[in-house]
Amino acid sequence: MRKKDGLRIILVFLLLADTAYTFRQHQMEPLDGDMPSIVRPAPHYEPVLSAPFGWAAATGEATYASPNRFFVHWAMYHYFRWAPATLNRFVDKVNSITLSSAIAKSAAHLFLLLLLAGFASRGKGLPSFLLAAVLMAPLFQSAGYYNPVMGIIEPSPTYTFFYAWPSV
Repeated sequence: MRKKDGLRIILVFLLLADTAYTFRQHQMEPLDGDMPSIVRPAPHYEPVLSAPFGWAAATGEATYASPNRFFVHWAMYHYFRWAPATLNRFVDKVNSITLSSAIAKSAAHLFLLLLLAGFASRGKGLPSFLLAAVLMAPLFQSAGYYNPVMGIIEPSPTYTFFYAWPSV
């Protein structure tokens, strides 16, 4: 095995270890109160899901909650109906919801990290890309003291869908 291959293996291992630890942190975070009213649409969110562009709200004919957030509501609505139902085959119903939330947050975390690593490495090859990702990974705080200051992924699944996923 060449020295370069050993470095790649170490960098991939560090990135996978950080991702696994981040997933565990996301899995331990509580769900938020806005989820039920979006996943099982409350009356004040139903117009958002039925009017993708919110023309009635834009023209002043109607008022409703979050008129410019159709695609976020739509994605969250469908994800939290599909993912927990799929995970129910492997875990119980309550754990399937927290597990699907952790998967969504960890995926956003990983995609943002890899996107920034791609920009930082400027296409200089896999070792540069992996090194950039490993060096940036500690800056993506998911829990602990610095999360309110440096947190890229919010503890709330709703805020992750509203802010982190559109950034991806």
